[in-house]
Amino acid sequence: MQAAEIPNLVFAGTSVAQGNGRAVVIHTGMITKFDKIARLTQNVEENVSPLQREFNHLPRQITIFALCIGVVFFILDVLFVHNPLAETFIFSLGMVVAFILEGLLPTVTRALAMAVQRMSKRNALAKKLSSVESLGSTSVICTDKTDTLTRNEMTVEYLWTLNHEYQVSGTGYAPKGEITVDGAVHHAADDAVLRELVTGGALCSNAHLHESEPDHDVRDDHMPS
Repeated sequence: MQAAEIPNLVFAGTSVAQGNGRAVVIHTGMITKFDKIARLTQNVEENVSPLQREFNHLPRQITIFALCIGVVFFILDVLFVHNPLAETFIFSLGMVVAFILEGLLPTVTRALAMAVQRMSKRNALAKKLSSVESLGSTSVICTDKTDTLTRNEMTVEYLWTLNHEYQVSGTGYAPKGEITVDGAVHHAADDAVLRELVTGGALCSNAHLHESEPDHDVRDDHMPS
């Protein structure tokens, strides 16, 4: 039987919301499932983007091509032009250097930076320049609901019934907000359907929210453990 199939097994990192109980510890430290997941995240290798893979091969190809051109010009100069070897070598070396694309890296960096600037104007933040190029090959984007994982906050913004769509204002754990329909404020006491809807939502949870002291942050004081 797998560990996840055992009904009375509590994993490390599990939060107890209510009540108390007894448990027997069978694994500690890096042997627990929780720490195994943490170890896996630390061993994740960073994959290079398609553009980075191309740049790993392009300089090598250019170098080989430039050396071949330099050798060919050196041989042709020695066999047909009969210049001194020093001048022939300098001429061939100049041909090799001429094939080196010195402005390639700044040009690509500038192009990616301009793409990041255009994305920032559309409220998209790119942490790495290489990620801009990778977006062109992206097929799946995994994301979390805003503030659910990052700040441990999930706020109701809309309520729907068969007849109306209600908009809910307020942010985070602050006990302030209004329910409106087309800009008009609605109260659950005056709307039977809305009262049943919010009553059902309240009965689904046994959490309690209390307004904190003025000098404390509501979100920090009442963060679920």
